[in-house]
Amino acid sequence: MAIHAIADLRLARFIPAKMSAKAAILEATQDAFELDIVPTAKELSPVTPEGYQRNVEEKKKRPAGTGTNRRSIDSSVQQSQSGPVAQIFTTSGYGGYLELGTSKMRAQPYINPALEMHMPKLIERVKEKIRG
Repeated sequence: MAIHAIADLRLARFIPAKMSAKAAILEATQDAFELDIVPTAKELSPVTPEGYQRNVEEKKKRPAGTGTNRRSIDSSVQQSQSGPVAQIFTTSGYGGYLELGTSKMRAQPYINPALEMHMPKLIERVKEKIRG
């Protein structure tokens, strides 16, 4: 009977700690996407002064851009059974073509570089959230 009580006590401590860790990971992931990754992707989106200048130098027919893709970049972070699921996306309709390129247009990555730049910071954010 005493061993069962000790196991129950350990379980009673473990469940709140696990829930707290899950909440910290979710919150850190939301913060990383909202505060770091999405703003960086918007900054790196091809409609920058550097991109405009590059298009002028390459004698593109229409070197200017409207900024539609940049404005349409957003993210979604949700909790799942296995942990947070985060998505970064654009609703412009052509964000994937900019990111990956086409047979007639070179890739101009902006989402993957933003992810690569900020994902290492996610672990530190989680640690900060857990410490409180």
